Amino acid sequence: MPGSGEAPGGLRFRLLGPLQGEQNGRHLPLGPPQQRAFLAVLLLRVDRPVSTAELIDALWGERLPDRAVGTLRTYVSRLRRLLEPERPARSAATVLVSTDDGYLLRVPPGAVDTVEFERRTSAAGRLRAAGDTESAHGELDAALELWSGTPLTGLPGPHAARQRDRLTELWLTAREDHFHCSLALERHTATIPPLRAFAAEHPLRERTQALLMQALHRDGRQAEALGVYEETCRALAGELGVGPGRELSALHTRLRTAAPGELPEARATVVRVRVPRSPAAPGDTLERVLAETRAALVRFRPDLVLTAPRPGPPPPSAAPPPLPELSLPGLTEDFQQRIADAVAAALSALTDTDADIGTENGTGTGTGTGTGTGTDNGTGRTANGRVPAALDATGELLTTWSRLVQGTADCHRPIAPAHRLLAAARRHGDPSAAGRALHILATAPPVGIDDLGRNIDRLRRALRHSTSPGDTPASAEGALDLALLLVLVGRPREALPWSERARDRYADLDAPHHRARALALTARAHALRGDAEAAGRAGDQALDEARALADPHTLGSVLHHVGCARLALGDHGRAVAHLREARYHHRRTGQPRWEAHAWSRLAEGALAQRRPEEAAACATQALALERTVRDPICRGLALAARRQALHILDTHPPGTPLDLPAPPL
Repeated sequence: MPGSGEAPGGLRFRLLGPLQGEQNGRHLPLGPPQQRAFLAVLLLRVDRPVSTAELIDALWGERLPDRAVGTLRTYVSRLRRLLEPERPARSAATVLVSTDDGYLLRVPPGAVDTVEFERRTSAAGRLRAAGDTESAHGELDAALELWSGTPLTGLPGPHAARQRDRLTELWLTAREDHFHCSLALERHTATIPPLRAFAAEHPLRERTQALLMQALHRDGRQAEALGVYEETCRALAGELGVGPGRELSALHTRLRTAAPGELPEARATVVRVRVPRSPAAPGDTLERVLAETRAALVRFRPDLVLTAPRPGPPPPSAAPPPLPELSLPGLTEDFQQRIADAVAAALSALTDTDADIGTENGTGTGTGTGTGTGTDNGTGRTANGRVPAALDATGELLTTWSRLVQGTADCHRPIAPAHRLLAAARRHGDPSAAGRALHILATAPPVGIDDLGRNIDRLRRALRHSTSPGDTPASAEGALDLALLLVLVGRPREALPWSERARDRYADLDAPHHRARALALTARAHALRGDAEAAGRAGDQALDEARALADPHTLGSVLHHVGCARLALGDHGRAVAHLREARYHHRRTGQPRWEAHAWSRLAEGALAQRRPEEAAACATQALALERTVRDPICRGLALAARRQALHILDTHPPGTPLDLPAPPL
């Protein structure tokens, strides 16, 4: 390991690839994957204490084993014997030591390759800022030699996943910096083959594409350089639904007018760059708030957690018992503000760590590490990203928050942060984070009816980022939400395959709450297509499963969709009964958005049953609730029903037989 220092007993560790350890040149058997993941947490916080709570969250997240603390102690005991084989029995450990509330690994930083890697990349940045490009190139050479594959390969747990992303991004940035130094040293001909291969592997990294464009142009291959720009535009549009950033576009403009092998002069821009350090996570602010928000989801919306256990037996009767009001007592204003603050801080930090695409001649090829100030290019973009781990954690936090507040009066609060997350994903070329942001935006209440079409497009794009085998939960959620939007705009033929896909994927995931919802939405799509038999079969199955689960959120949602299906089929009596019960569950679970929708559908049912006074009252209730959630679909339905009900009451004296047209569905 180049540049590594010696640890007690000649210990050395490699994390930039599969986790490996050696002692005086002898390979160390570090144990099973979970034990290795435990050691990795300590190595990434070398010579700093890590609490027991942080270790548990790092290894298992929400899926705690029965004896988490006991398991940690077992790992500690095994590793102490391995790292200090000659330590006398009952004597104090000197390498893996206990602290007041956790453990600390005493290993010199130079004995860990990740520390050495970050030290050398930081040194390269300082040398480049001082104008010593040759020495910076050498430091980056030494840093990249430490790399031996995907970091922490095969290690389980949320902390390993976050660190894997963070370290991979550091490596990608170091590769870009290395290419930049090579071009600055006029080695463009030799640099083009490896740079072209790297650019092909990372088509969404605009800085990489800018480097390749400049290298090709300096080599007299102007047409190829312009072709790289066109390919990048297509990739950005196809994957993220965005165009190129301002700096890449400006480089393209200059290349079109410059003679081959030359670049026109442009004002130099120096930016501040903070290379991401190994975070204090898993105990820093973002991670702590994320852990608390996950816990809130498990506690208050277990129906939305795929790993949630099934509740108890079903109630003895379909009639709702007089239960007390339910709400989200843990989702206080203060807690939501903490979530908002954590998201804002994380996104601001991402902006601070962005390296501007253009620092030399405005070409989009460099990053500074000096004393300059950051600049905004006017488009919300600065450069490709450096901290995808922070993007991933921020995306998960926003997604969890939006699930907690869906249907509540706070359902709009995650929208603005989701727009910022999408912009950050665009800068960093991160399709996964972009998919999360698009999903949040697509499932929030639309600003107007016309927004439904835009939200459908957003969901389709989000689904393109969740089609890998490991992304089944995200693809199932996207399919279900897309089916609902298609039903709302009256396109049941398109909605049906999506609801059925969601149903099947949730069955594979053993997610009964979600599967019941998908069945109910399938019934609604069948009903809108006029297939009464299929709608009845799916609706009855959904109700049976929801009642067996005895979860008020799931039951309210299923009753709502099945009630709408019955309304579409003309079965007004059962439709109204289902919708009344759904409204009851929406109210007691603190879901004013869905309660307002239920009132508007009850107004339609009352009109169909020739009860205009009741219809007007239901529509008025819907409009009163809609004002707190601002849902134009609900408002449109309620206004139409109330208008028709008031017209009937004005033109038909009491006792006059009513001959009413069918209400709009």
